[in-house]
Amino acid sequence: MIPAGQLTGVVLAGGLSQRMGRDKATITHGSQPLWQRQREILLSAGAVVTAIVRRPGQAPLGLKEDCQLWHDEAINVGPLAGLHVALSQCRTSQLAVLAVDMPRIDPWWFQWLGSFCGSSIGALACRPDGRYEPLAAIYPRIALAEATRHLQGTDRSLQSLAASLIDQNLLRCVPLPAGELWRVTNWNSPDDTSTGSG
Repeated sequence: MIPAGQLTGVVLAGGLSQRMGRDKATITHGSQPLWQRQREILLSAGAVVTAIVRRPGQAPLGLKEDCQLWHDEAINVGPLAGLHVALSQCRTSQLAVLAVDMPRIDPWWFQWLGSFCGSSIGALACRPDGRYEPLAAIYPRIALAEATRHLQGTDRSLQSLAASLIDQNLLRCVPLPAGELWRVTNWNSPDDTSTGSG
Protein backbone atom coordinates (compact mmCIF):
# COMPACT_ATOMS: atom_id res chain seq x y z
CA MET A 1 0.00 0.00 0.00
CA ILE A 2 1.03 3.62 -0.54
CA PRO A 3 1.14 5.73 2.64
CA ALA A 4 -1.20 8.72 2.69
CA GLY A 5 0.37 11.81 1.20
CA GLN A 6 3.03 9.87 -0.72
CA LEU A 7 1.59 9.82 -4.24
CA THR A 8 2.32 12.30 -7.02
CA GLY A 9 0.18 12.06 -10.15
CA VAL A 10 1.47 12.99 -13.59
CA VAL A 11 -0.32 13.15 -16.93
CA LEU A 12 2.01 12.59 -19.88
CA ALA A 13 0.75 14.92 -22.61
CA GLY A 14 3.80 15.67 -24.72
CA GLY A 15 3.29 13.36 -27.68
CA LEU A 16 3.35 14.47 -31.32
CA SER A 17 -0.23 13.22 -31.96
CA GLN A 18 0.60 12.64 -35.62
CA ARG A 19 -2.12 10.05 -36.29
CA MET A 20 -4.68 12.08 -34.37
CA GLY A 21 -3.82 15.25 -36.29
CA ARG A 22 -4.33 17.49 -33.26
CA ASP A 23 -3.13 17.81 -29.68
CA LYS A 24 -4.71 14.89 -27.80
CA ALA A 25 -4.59 16.79 -24.51
CA THR A 26 -7.22 19.24 -25.78
CA ILE A 27 -9.70 16.67 -27.10
CA THR A 28 -12.96 16.82 -25.17
CA HIS A 29 -14.11 13.68 -23.38
CA GLY A 30 -17.51 14.18 -21.83
CA SER A 31 -17.38 17.82 -20.79
CA GLN A 32 -13.62 18.05 -20.16
CA PRO A 33 -10.41 18.15 -22.15
CA LEU A 34 -8.51 14.90 -21.77
CA TRP A 35 -5.66 16.43 -19.75
CA GLN A 36 -8.12 17.66 -17.13
CA ARG A 37 -10.05 14.41 -17.05
CA GLN A 38 -6.84 12.41 -16.50
CA ARG A 39 -5.64 14.78 -13.80
CA GLU A 40 -8.90 14.38 -11.91
CA ILE A 41 -8.56 10.60 -12.11
CA LEU A 42 -5.17 10.89 -10.41
CA LEU A 43 -6.55 13.22 -7.74
CA SER A 44 -9.41 10.80 -7.07
CA ALA A 45 -6.86 7.99 -6.75
CA GLY A 46 -5.08 9.85 -3.94
CA ALA A 47 -2.44 12.03 -5.59
CA VAL A 48 -1.49 14.97 -3.36
CA VAL A 49 0.52 16.69 -6.11
CA THR A 50 -0.39 16.71 -9.80
CA ALA A 51 1.48 17.82 -12.89
CA ILE A 52 1.22 17.75 -16.67
CA VAL A 53 4.33 16.93 -18.72
CA ARG A 54 4.59 18.59 -22.13
CA ARG A 55 7.23 19.05 -24.81
CA PRO A 56 8.96 22.44 -24.85
CA GLY A 57 7.05 24.81 -27.12
CA GLN A 58 3.69 23.06 -26.92
CA ALA A 59 0.63 25.25 -26.50
CA PRO A 60 -0.32 26.08 -22.90
CA LEU A 61 -3.31 24.28 -21.45
CA GLY A 62 -4.63 26.89 -19.04
CA LEU A 63 -3.57 24.95 -15.95
CA LYS A 64 -4.73 26.08 -12.55
CA GLU A 65 -2.22 27.06 -9.89
CA ASP A 66 -2.64 23.74 -8.07
CA CYS A 67 -1.43 21.78 -11.13
CA GLN A 68 2.21 21.99 -12.08
CA LEU A 69 3.64 22.05 -15.61
CA TRP A 70 6.86 20.18 -16.34
CA HIS A 71 8.66 19.91 -19.68
CA ASP A 72 10.64 17.13 -21.31
CA GLU A 73 14.35 17.77 -21.06
CA ALA A 74 15.30 15.17 -23.67
CA ILE A 75 14.01 15.54 -27.22
CA ASN A 76 12.88 12.85 -29.67
CA VAL A 77 13.18 9.93 -27.27
CA GLY A 78 9.49 9.15 -26.81
CA PRO A 79 7.57 8.84 -23.56
CA LEU A 80 10.69 7.94 -21.61
CA ALA A 81 11.51 11.67 -21.60
CA GLY A 82 8.23 12.47 -19.85
CA LEU A 83 8.62 9.70 -17.30
CA HIS A 84 12.20 10.75 -16.60
CA VAL A 85 11.36 14.39 -15.90
CA ALA A 86 8.40 13.32 -13.76
CA LEU A 87 10.60 11.06 -11.64
CA SER A 88 13.21 13.80 -11.33
CA GLN A 89 10.59 16.31 -10.12
CA CYS A 90 8.71 13.91 -7.85
CA ARG A 91 9.06 14.58 -4.10
CA THR A 92 6.82 11.78 -2.82
CA SER A 93 7.80 8.13 -2.54
CA GLN A 94 5.53 7.04 -5.40
CA LEU A 95 4.62 8.45 -8.82
CA ALA A 96 1.42 7.54 -10.66
CA VAL A 97 1.84 8.05 -14.40
CA LEU A 98 -1.09 8.24 -16.82
CA ALA A 99 -0.95 8.84 -20.56
CA VAL A 100 -3.33 11.55 -21.75
CA ASP A 101 -4.75 9.25 -24.44
CA MET A 102 -6.02 6.45 -22.15
CA PRO A 103 -9.54 7.68 -21.32
CA ARG A 104 -10.79 4.38 -19.90
CA ILE A 105 -8.48 4.39 -16.91
CA ASP A 106 -10.36 5.30 -13.74
CA PRO A 107 -9.41 5.83 -10.06
CA TRP A 108 -9.98 2.14 -9.35
CA TRP A 109 -7.04 1.32 -11.63
CA PHE A 110 -4.53 3.14 -9.47
CA GLN A 111 -6.11 1.96 -6.24
CA TRP A 112 -5.77 -1.60 -7.58
CA LEU A 113 -2.13 -1.10 -8.52
CA GLY A 114 -1.46 0.75 -5.27
CA SER A 115 -2.46 -2.32 -3.27
CA PHE A 116 0.63 -4.07 -4.69
CA CYS A 117 3.06 -1.23 -3.93
CA GLY A 118 5.46 -0.91 -1.02
CA SER A 119 7.67 1.87 0.31
CA SER A 120 10.22 1.33 -2.46
CA ILE A 121 8.38 -0.75 -5.04
CA GLY A 122 5.77 0.30 -7.58
CA ALA A 123 3.42 -1.72 -9.75
CA LEU A 124 2.29 -2.01 -13.33
CA ALA A 125 -0.10 -4.26 -15.20
CA CYS A 126 1.08 -7.08 -17.42
CA ARG A 127 -1.13 -8.06 -20.37
CA PRO A 128 -1.89 -11.72 -21.18
CA ASP A 129 0.57 -11.44 -24.11
CA GLY A 130 3.37 -10.51 -21.70
CA ARG A 131 3.57 -6.82 -22.58
CA TYR A 132 3.56 -4.23 -19.81
CA GLU A 133 1.39 -1.13 -19.37
CA PRO A 134 4.06 1.45 -18.43
CA LEU A 135 1.90 4.51 -19.17
CA ALA A 136 -0.74 3.72 -16.55
CA ALA A 137 1.54 2.63 -13.74
CA ILE A 138 2.95 3.53 -10.34
CA TYR A 139 6.71 3.98 -10.07
CA PRO A 140 8.83 4.40 -6.95
CA ARG A 141 10.78 7.65 -6.99
CA ILE A 142 14.01 5.65 -6.69
CA ALA A 143 13.39 4.31 -10.21
CA LEU A 144 14.94 7.57 -11.42
CA ALA A 145 18.46 6.11 -11.56
CA GLU A 146 17.41 3.31 -13.91
CA ALA A 147 15.30 5.66 -16.02
CA THR A 148 18.35 7.93 -16.37
CA ARG A 149 20.51 4.99 -17.42
CA HIS A 150 18.02 4.05 -20.14
CA LEU A 151 17.69 7.65 -21.28
CA GLN A 152 21.45 7.91 -21.70
CA GLY A 153 21.66 4.57 -23.51
CA THR A 154 20.40 3.37 -26.87
CA ASP A 155 17.35 1.39 -25.71
CA ARG A 156 14.71 3.95 -24.70
CA SER A 157 11.80 1.52 -24.79
CA LEU A 158 9.51 1.68 -21.77
CA GLN A 159 9.03 -2.07 -22.13
CA SER A 160 12.76 -2.51 -21.60
CA LEU A 161 12.81 -0.09 -18.69
CA ALA A 162 9.89 -1.88 -17.03
CA ALA A 163 11.65 -5.22 -17.38
CA SER A 164 14.79 -3.79 -15.78
CA LEU A 165 12.83 -2.31 -12.87
CA ILE A 166 11.05 -5.62 -12.33
CA ASP A 167 14.41 -7.43 -12.28
CA GLN A 168 15.65 -4.96 -9.65
CA ASN A 169 12.51 -5.47 -7.53
CA LEU A 170 11.49 -1.83 -8.03
CA LEU A 171 8.31 -2.74 -9.91
CA ARG A 172 5.81 -5.49 -9.31
CA CYS A 173 4.16 -6.97 -12.41
CA VAL A 174 0.45 -7.52 -11.80
CA PRO A 175 -1.39 -9.79 -14.27
CA LEU A 176 -4.21 -7.99 -16.05
CA PRO A 177 -7.22 -10.26 -16.58
CA ALA A 178 -8.27 -10.55 -20.21
CA GLY A 179 -11.68 -9.15 -19.26
CA GLU A 180 -10.04 -5.87 -18.20
CA LEU A 181 -8.14 -5.21 -21.44
CA TRP A 182 -10.75 -2.64 -22.47
CA ARG A 183 -9.35 -0.30 -19.83
CA VAL A 184 -5.97 0.11 -21.53
CA THR A 185 -7.04 1.11 -25.02
CA ASN A 186 -5.61 4.33 -26.45
CA TRP A 187 -7.10 7.10 -28.52
CA ASN A 188 -4.72 7.31 -31.47
CA SER A 189 -6.87 8.50 -34.39
CA PRO A 190 -10.03 10.59 -34.90
CA ASP A 191 -12.04 7.37 -35.38
CA ASP A 192 -11.18 6.33 -31.82
CA THR A 193 -12.73 9.48 -30.36
CA SER A 194 -15.97 9.05 -32.30
CA THR A 195 -16.44 5.36 -31.53
CA GLY A 196 -14.80 5.39 -28.10
CA SER A 197 -13.05 2.16 -29.00
CA GLY A 198 -9.37 3.08 -28.88
